[in-house]
Amino acid sequence: MFKKLLILVLILVAVALACMPLLTTRMADQAFARPDDPMAGDMLHKAIRIKVFMLNYGEAGRLAEKGVVYFPESPHLPMFLFIAAKAAEKTGNPAAAIHWYTRFLELYPRHEWTDQAKGYLEKLKGMNGTES
Repeated sequence: MFKKLLILVLILVAVALACMPLLTTRMADQAFARPDDPMAGDMLHKAIRIKVFMLNYGEAGRLAEKGVVYFPESPHLPMFLFIAAKAAEKTGNPAAAIHWYTRFLELYPRHEWTDQAKGYLEKLKGMNGTES
């Protein structure tokens, strides 16, 4: 009996993990469909965090960039900017990463992630021959 229950639980976990990309995409779509909803920014924030957790940087970056446009007054804007930069870096787009890190530093010079963003930006500029 215990083995059957364990197998059932493992199957349910596998199905839940397989549904996560679809679920997070649906969450983001709902957030963008209703940008005036007070919960929309939070919903997008959760969707992006899950996508990053699943190492889906391409999709997380695309959603974060769109979140910057749709939710410029959101308390999650620093995370949107930082994830857009990190995702661009992870997916091999250093020019976009430099842009997003620079924008993050312009808007949030005293944020808890500022030192990290400065380090990543300097590294990217050094690797790509861009002036500091």
